[in-house]
Amino acid sequence: MFPAKGEFDIEALVQYYADYLNLMHDKGFVITYLDVTNEQTIVTPEHTKYLHEQLPSRLNQGVSMPKLIAPSSWSVEGGIDWLKAIDRTKGQHLAFAIAAAHNTGSAGDPEVFVREAKRIGKEVWNTELHGWIGTESEDEIINSAVFWRHLKAGFTGFATWLFYGPIDGRNHTMINSNGKQINRSTKYEIFKQVVNNANGGYYVDVSSPSSAIHTAGFIKDDVLSVWVLNTGDSGFSDAVIRLPRGVGVVGELSAVKWQKQLPSEGQSFKLEPQTDRFTIRIDGKSLYFFKIQLVGDG
Repeated sequence: MFPAKGEFDIEALVQYYADYLNLMHDKGFVITYLDVTNEQTIVTPEHTKYLHEQLPSRLNQGVSMPKLIAPSSWSVEGGIDWLKAIDRTKGQHLAFAIAAAHNTGSAGDPEVFVREAKRIGKEVWNTELHGWIGTESEDEIINSAVFWRHLKAGFTGFATWLFYGPIDGRNHTMINSNGKQINRSTKYEIFKQVVNNANGGYYVDVSSPSSAIHTAGFIKDDVLSVWVLNTGDSGFSDAVIRLPRGVGVVGELSAVKWQKQLPSEGQSFKLEPQTDRFTIRIDGKSLYFFKIQLVGDG
């Protein structure tokens, strides 16, 4: 018989994770990150500290101690409460490396979670991203707004939920297959462009002309990636995107557009370069990715 929530055997948890890591090592796997819990708030900051302290001594020779992730809460609100419960005087903030939340439940402000995580020096992940749903391209484009909101808030790591699905797709899936054919969803193609062009870079603010326009920008090396999502029906014929101060454009600007009638990988096109800004038409219910080569102004 399972104990009721609230009755918790921390020794059993430590041994369970030790057995798991030892087994994975024997099978040839190296575990770099380990989630302390999965939406179970009975695992407190105190428990996390105890796990961090006791687990290494139970690992077999050659088994690396992974970095811990916590609390991976059911909602962002729950994650905020967990972080606020940390007692820094007891070193509880030192027990884990990544502050993570899920947005399974809609309560909570991602910006507040990021602020609390940064206050104790943690990188911020969403280890179960919900809400970016749809099996039709237009829905996948419009619902990407939840992804951009988390990025703008300061989340730097993401694990989507139910990444793989059947050939006809399901709401959250990005790759769909029947074992013979593989379909890459519009969500996958958008996510791939972010990962390939912005991973390891840093976020920059991009102004927006309307509440229906969601923007995000990233600089990696000498490349600026600008994303513009229009969730409204109306387009903008002369939307101006201004570049960060102190940089200019070199060569052509490449771009990809996603819209209902376009293929999942979008439609690629080129733009003529300008000095510190460029003007583009933004159609209704569409997403744009602009890849811009930058150079200092000297």
